[in-house]
Amino acid sequence: MDLDRPEAMFAPPPEDPMAPGFGRSTGIERLLAQVSALPPAKGALIVRMPRPEAGAAERLATGLRRYVDVRVRDVELRRMALRREGLQTLGLALVMVLVCVVLSVLLDRVLPSDGLTHRLLSDGVVIVGWVALWRPVDMLVFETWLLRREKRILRRLADLPVRVEAAPV
Repeated sequence: MDLDRPEAMFAPPPEDPMAPGFGRSTGIERLLAQVSALPPAKGALIVRMPRPEAGAAERLATGLRRYVDVRVRDVELRRMALRREGLQTLGLALVMVLVCVVLSVLLDRVLPSDGLTHRLLSDGVVIVGWVALWRPVDMLVFETWLLRREKRILRRLADLPVRVEAAPV
């Protein structure tokens, strides 16, 4: 990864379209994208700078660990809130499924069983009930999985040894 200075890892890029580095994301955003795109492997974070300062690798490693600690706490809080909301939503969805199944049974008893209207209404009500379950399942399974993945990527990033080298001129 190429950086002008260690602070560029976390600082926003310049807003001036004439400045070098304009339009790029922060170094940490680029690094997270690279780490998430690659399979887990042992390696090192090699940072190239025009004029590396003494202690730059240690400063970057400390900054990365602090950044990861804060982000992991944030991800964990989001996961707990998502779980709570998912369970609340699941309770409502299960009630909806129960109401829809009962309504379908009642429709089976009231409407003639050989008509198209009967099939559409009875089956449609059951489908609506099952569709109501989609959001809670999405929250509790898929979104939670994405947050766990984000946490794993962040921890991989924190475990990378950092080396600083002079950029080729």
